[in-house]
Amino acid sequence: MRGLVAKVKVKKLNEISVLSKEVNTVFDLQKIDDYKRIFNDLVLEKTIVKGSYHEDQWIVKRNTIRQKNAYFNFAQIQDPLQKEILRAFVTIKLTTTEATYVCRMFNKIILFLTKHDLDNSKITTERFKTYLYFESREKPRPQKSIQIIAYAWDSFLIFSNWNERLKELSKIITHAIDTLDISQQSRTLPSYADVLIFNDALTEFKQLCEKEAAENHPVRLLTYYPLFLWWKISNIIPIRPTEFLLLKRDCAQQEGDCFVLEVERIKDKKAISNSLKIENKIPISEELYNDINRYIELSNPYHFSSINQLCSFTTYLQMLQTEDRYSRVSIDYNKVTSIFFNELHLLRLLKLFYEVIYEDYPDLLIKEFNDKGRFVPRTLEKLKLGDTRHFTIYQMRMRGLSALTIARLAGHKDITTQEKYMRHGKWFAQSEIALLEEKMLKTKALISKSGYFDLEKWLEVMDGRVEKSTFHSTQLDSDLTKLPVVGQHGEALIRCLQDPSKCSFEGECTNCPNSYISPEDFNIEIKQFYERRSSYIQDRMLEVIDVLNAMASKMNFNFEKKTEEDPWEISRLKQMAKEIRELQFQQATINAKLKKYERIYRGGKF
Repeated sequence: MRGLVAKVKVKKLNEISVLSKEVNTVFDLQKIDDYKRIFNDLVLEKTIVKGSYHEDQWIVKRNTIRQKNAYFNFAQIQDPLQKEILRAFVTIKLTTTEATYVCRMFNKIILFLTKHDLDNSKITTERFKTYLYFESREKPRPQKSIQIIAYAWDSFLIFSNWNERLKELSKIITHAIDTLDISQQSRTLPSYADVLIFNDALTEFKQLCEKEAAENHPVRLLTYYPLFLWWKISNIIPIRPTEFLLLKRDCAQQEGDCFVLEVERIKDKKAISNSLKIENKIPISEELYNDINRYIELSNPYHFSSINQLCSFTTYLQMLQTEDRYSRVSIDYNKVTSIFFNELHLLRLLKLFYEVIYEDYPDLLIKEFNDKGRFVPRTLEKLKLGDTRHFTIYQMRMRGLSALTIARLAGHKDITTQEKYMRHGKWFAQSEIALLEEKMLKTKALISKSGYFDLEKWLEVMDGRVEKSTFHSTQLDSDLTKLPVVGQHGEALIRCLQDPSKCSFEGECTNCPNSYISPEDFNIEIKQFYERRSSYIQDRMLEVIDVLNAMASKMNFNFEKKTEEDPWEISRLKQMAKEIRELQFQQATINAKLKKYERIYRGGKF
């Protein structure tokens, strides 16, 4: 952890701040006035809503939809020095960390600090080990709880400068952090292939709702519009669910010829810490601007809320009331006009839409063989509201955007924060390949009886997720022996579905979607050959992803101008991102061919 903390401090993006870096590093009695100034800044921006620096109780606003307060009670600490250190520690933490998490850290520190004398090192060390790993004598703590305690105490010992004096205690904490199960710390995400299926279904469903609205039946469009906007906005901007719900009705604005979305960042502490200033106004397309305003226009007749919120709760409630299957309870608008459209309401729409997918869009579902040998639709892994933020940050990295650009758009005050989102990067890339395979197979043209592969149709189906290739497939004669031979494997001839002289595919012919091997020539050796090629391409793709991530994390930045210093590095990032997409395309092509042949020969030659 100590190495991680040092790394975070080194990579902090500098800006003009009320204090120097040393204030944030270790406690110093000579800097009490500096801590007070930070405290006063927090009061001015209404993060701290009650209490003065030397009072024993502070009330801090939590950045959540319900806006419940967090309480810090310093009266429990008897030692004057410990109390001063804790006040300074909490103050500094509130400048960069959400109040809910700071409150958890504070409580974990207080719980042990008030019961044990830190000067009695031997006894303290043994008791701390028990406290860290056990809730009671016979009940072990869950990993998440151990993580919070260990991180809280590690930060506190470093800040208080007691990590040297309490070396044994520090060793226990370091060991706990080093041995934490990383997989349990990471968000569990649904299959990315299932996510893209969700996207296809939602896109088609919105088009249907728009047609109904054009025929004066806007109920379904207005009911699901908050879900449409959440999906569209959060897949363009890595916005937190809370930040989406805090969007105001005038959030979409036109500034000259440009359009922006004003986002209320829940972790924006303005300029009181040594970190990157978060962007609150994000450039958006005219299409998204119009989409937001269309919802406002449609919902205005039903919007009786006293809350300035983009997603209208009264509209949502009335639309659900309109259809009998939702509810028949009458609405008392005197009681609901002050209700916030919150995460539970958005989650309800998400749950309802999954029912729509299974009922209305079964053809979009990926099919696979079950235990009984039947080819059936696979059950979708369901999204959580916070998942889209991970997807969008990953997609930004895979498009070659720098760590600085991603941090500003994601609302991160530290560029190292985004690295935890990249833990899923390789899995995302492989999930995209799996979906590409299914999309290719669904064209029902790849290695068909005529041997014709309609690339243009496939690109249209892909809806722009893969860059359009410069080569085009052509309709073939029925006699496949007339196709030009571009390679050979054993006795099997590899043919091209178009004129090879006009092909601009940057790769080997076996990886090209326009290459063709007759099913009669396909055998176990060719199958193994394709599997090896697929493995080589995957290894290369994962290698490039590692290099891209390493380069993105080490880039030099102009801290004052908040811009990248080296144009070559930016260009190289984009080149690597393009190479990854090309490798994904090639591997998906090979895998799709293998799947097609395996279906042909299932129960046969192989």
